[in-house]
Order: sequence, then C-alpha cells, then structure tokens
Amino acid sequence: MMPKKRVFILLTDTGTLFTRTIKLYTRKPYNHASIAFDENLTRLYSFGRKDPRNPFIGGFVKEN
Repeated sequence: MMPKKRVFILLTDTGTLFTRTIKLYTRKPYNHASIAFDENLTRLYSFGRKDPRNPFIGGFVKEN
C-alpha cells in the first residue's frame, strides 16, 4: 500500500496595493493561496510575481 501524501493550502492576505484592489472586487478576506507538502509549512510555493517591481511577469515561486 502506498503511503498517503498530503498537500497543505495556506490562504493569506498579503496587504499589497494590488491585493487590496482584488479584495475590493471579491469582498473576500483572503487573496493569496500557497501550497506546501509538509505540515510545518517550511517550503511554500505560489503563483506570484517573479520580479516584485513588475506585476505582469509571474509564475510559480518559492516563498520566503
């Protein structure tokens, strides 16, 4: 039997100007989702900006 594997999803509010705009439209408390594969959430991944100064260049990033 294969061991069970878990995926953890973390929902957050990042507080940036861009995400505050999203919250005005969606009226939801969280605007960012990250995934992790360990229960301690030591390595988080999400879809975000590759360059923090440019909101148009995005992809999967490892969060710090």
